[in-house]
Amino acid sequence: MKRKFCVDPLKNHKKKISKDIRKISNELFVASKNLLKEDTLLCRNCRSLITKDPNILRREMQATESEASASSHDEKSTSSNEDSDQDKINIDSILKDLGVSPIKKHKYT
Repeated sequence: MKRKFCVDPLKNHKKKISKDIRKISNELFVASKNLLKEDTLLCRNCRSLITKDPNILRREMQATESEASASSHDEKSTSSNEDSDQDKINIDSILKDLGVSPIKKHKYT
């Protein structure tokens, strides 16, 4: 048995929606400028939002692309963090060789 869920093109759902699911109409397919497939299943909420403003899909896709580029930037900064972790390990080993603790000791009274 094949499950049918809303494809959630606007990323609004927290759970998979399986009630009141329908294929998009030809008018909505044309209005979405082929951003959706003809056999796309949408719930009532997504269908009404896209029908009111078909450009919302384009804005959502642009936001997704910008998030993807931001995540690739984050990956680059993560690699620089890995370098700083490697430097920290080197510093810790140097301090250990010198007999100096990198941890501050508190005096309790």
